[in-house]
Amino acid sequence: MENYIYEALGANGKKLRGVIESNSEFEAIRKLREKDIYPISVKPQTLANRDIKLEIRRKIRIKDIAMMCRQFHAMLDSGISILECVDVLRRQTENKTLAKSLGNVYQKLQKGQTLSIAMKLEKNTYPEILINMIEAGETSGQMDVVMQRMAGHFEKENALSRKIKTAMTYPAIIVAVSFMVVSFLMVFVLPTFIDMFEGSGAQLPLLTRMLLKGGEIMSNYWYMVFALLMLAMFGAGKYMTSTRGRHRLDMLKIAIPVVREMNIKIMSSRFSRTLSTLLASGIPIIQAMGIVKKIMGNTVVAKGMDAVMSDIKRGEGFAQSLSEVKIFPPMLISMVKVGEESGTLSEMLSKSADYYDMEVEDSITRMTALLEPILIVVMAVIVGTIVMAIVMPMFDMYQYLGS
Repeated sequence: MENYIYEALGANGKKLRGVIESNSEFEAIRKLREKDIYPISVKPQTLANRDIKLEIRRKIRIKDIAMMCRQFHAMLDSGISILECVDVLRRQTENKTLAKSLGNVYQKLQKGQTLSIAMKLEKNTYPEILINMIEAGETSGQMDVVMQRMAGHFEKENALSRKIKTAMTYPAIIVAVSFMVVSFLMVFVLPTFIDMFEGSGAQLPLLTRMLLKGGEIMSNYWYMVFALLMLAMFGAGKYMTSTRGRHRLDMLKIAIPVVREMNIKIMSSRFSRTLSTLLASGIPIIQAMGIVKKIMGNTVVAKGMDAVMSDIKRGEGFAQSLSEVKIFPPMLISMVKVGEESGTLSEMLSKSADYYDMEVEDSITRMTALLEPILIVVMAVIVGTIVMAIVMPMFDMYQYLGS
């Protein structure tokens, strides 16, 4: 397909200019007329007539996917066909990246491909759980139910992510403010006392000399300090994204007592909700576990999921296999066991997800309440140390002058 630049008149008589993808100029004109757009001129896009601009690829957020599923369900529930739904969504979606992808999906649907395959061909755009659920919906003929479930699933995932980000925002602000205050005191305030201290002939305390030296380095070689910080952050980022670094970080997430409780609850909620949604749509447990493993966000837990799948294939019970991983809390295991024995596994997992959502919210509230005084005390100690570095030589100077 090629891009064609067109000038046309809209249904309201307004002059329009844009770009359309098409196999030929004739097909481009036909597509425009189908949209009640009347072309004045249509010509292939070239480097000479292309608008040169920097296009920033906007990330597709969980919120965007949730909104798409909610709108999809509303239209399907009203009797609109899948092709028409995608056509409406691609024209109305505010996220340009998602709109472009939906445009590609629309073209594939016109060629006779199914929605699940069309979305799967859009690499790294749509979550795997959504694609698998749509595939199940196509088989069962319950696409409207699938989209309703997916909308609820992604809305709750988005709410959970927002709670976690909110909890991390306050500590990040405190750390940033502390760094700026310390830098200001060391670079601008402390050096103003140097001449007075040195002129007195008194010996400066070790703490003062250390801070003065630090301030001098930050003031004279700030570009090197900045470069080293950026290099350290880049190196840490590269290490954390490597297989070894990611595995070590994931181990720490479920090993350090302070963060373990929070992470286990978050993973329990995500595990329960995703598996419940998949099982409710008739996806086999082994296939469902394979999808769950990929969205857990922890390599240690993913390895545990592999062990659980192997046990299930050998005929062992799901709850028993899950308990042997020694990651998930006993309550979740108990809920799974009850659901497994009563044939209501999907319902019990859904209840578990709701429970752990509330637990996560409670943990975030308690963690924020605990972090606030700790960070204030740490900031007070740092600022107090700098103040002491200024006050101590003053007392020494007064004693020296008095003697």
